[in-house]
Amino acid sequence: MRPLPSRSWLNASSFLRTDVVVIGIVLIGLIAWVFDPGMRALERWLVPWKGRA
Repeated sequence: MRPLPSRSWLNASSFLRTDVVVIGIVLIGLIAWVFDPGMRALERWLVPWKGRA
């Protein structure tokens, strides 16, 4: 069984592997960047009455 990426990032921070930690931070940011518009689109589809008075 392969270790989870988050476990690798935690181990990297313990051993001062800054390159791995920075890549992990960037990857988390990219995932959030893709996830946010997807969730907004899903919200518009599931809750069409939101924002209407």
